[in-house]
Amino acid sequence: MNTAQDLLYQAYGMRDTDPAKLALLEEAVQLADAANDTKTGYEARDELIDASTFSGQGEKMLVAFAWMLNAFDANPDEYSAHSLYWKYKWVLNTARQFPQISAERIDALIADFEHRLESAGYSPRPALDARVGWARHRGRR
Repeated sequence: MNTAQDLLYQAYGMRDTDPAKLALLEEAVQLADAANDTKTGYEARDELIDASTFSGQGEKMLVAFAWMLNAFDANPDEYSAHSLYWKYKWVLNTARQFPQISAERIDALIADFEHRLESAGYSPRPALDARVGWARHRGRR
């Protein structure tokens, strides 16, 4: 029987657009969660975000990112803020494609991203870019 780590390693060699990679990563997430292996679960979700983004399955990316954000907040020294914030930009671009996510929720996500960048000493530019993209998406200038 494969472990979550085994499946994760198999997935590393596959293209992000390959549906089999996404399936492997979803299984790796399930196995990691069943084993209470937060580190591998985080890694698998990080890879799952790439695969789901590049295969057009943004809803899977949003779920994985929410879990990662909670894990990061619980143990910020365990994970890379830079990598997480890079993916936060993708989340903001993807979230606006789902009409079931309210404008208020997207505004709150952008504000959260901006706060996180500021607290970590990063440039606010990615959050400002997200805010402009969101305004354009809604037909505002």
